[in-house]
Amino acid sequence: MATAIYRNGSIKEGINISEKSLNVVGYLYNSDNLKKTSDKVFTNIHKDIIIRSKEMIFLKIPVVIDGSKVIVDAVIDKDEFILNYESEILIEFLKEKISLHEKIDKNMLCLFLFQYFSYLYTEELLSIEERVDDLFQEAVYKGNADNKEILEIKKSVSLIKRFTSYYKSMLTYLDDEFSCLDIYNKVLLVLDNTLNLVDNIEASIYSCIDIYNSELSNKMNKTMQLLTVITVSTLPLTIVSGIFGMNFQNMPLLNSSNGFIVSIGITLIIVLLELIYFKRNNYL
Repeated sequence: MATAIYRNGSIKEGINISEKSLNVVGYLYNSDNLKKTSDKVFTNIHKDIIIRSKEMIFLKIPVVIDGSKVIVDAVIDKDEFILNYESEILIEFLKEKISLHEKIDKNMLCLFLFQYFSYLYTEELLSIEERVDDLFQEAVYKGNADNKEILEIKKSVSLIKRFTSYYKSMLTYLDDEFSCLDIYNKVLLVLDNTLNLVDNIEASIYSCIDIYNSELSNKMNKTMQLLTVITVSTLPLTIVSGIFGMNFQNMPLLNSSNGFIVSIGITLIIVLLELIYFKRNNYL
């Protein structure tokens, strides 16, 4: 069973796809055999678009559905557009778009499909953008960032960018089929807007990472500064103890009853002067 889309814009569900009708310009049917793909499988225009003739074009469209990367099969037949994908959201989207036109054809349905996928990605990107803003604030005010989450977001955004760019390439490749339609340039503009949103989010992600790395570097510098102050402050004690530890017979204060107190006093005075210097120069 499938959803049939008629030339006058009406849509009927539960139609037998084997029963052809002259007024039908498109069929949507839901298949449980959507082919899943992976990040290692790269798309190829010449493999995903097979032109048998002017009246028979096969499409393999990569898309993210419910978090899974799948391949949606479509056919632009002589009079019909047949799609191996059906959902309530897609049907509602098509009803809205079709209502703006008196008549539709197979190529318009194909363009509506790419526009639908772009809008789905835009909604997801807007949600991602809000989360990136939260991560940005955490990086600025708390000096903290979830690198694992940032990596997952970057991966999702990159995948959307890759697929959206690929949709543009597919439409450009089929320019002869679609360029005569008024909505062709509009669909390309929608895809461009999605790509612009991706670029903005990627810029925010990189800014978030830069701020986090900067805060991490500042913390490291402060730690090194503190360790340096401690090392320099204890250096006089090391020098004095090293001098008086030498095995010479004639040394100042060696035979004095107050020699130990004097040496400790000299050491403490030097340390105190160092601490005053560090404090005045904002090292502490």
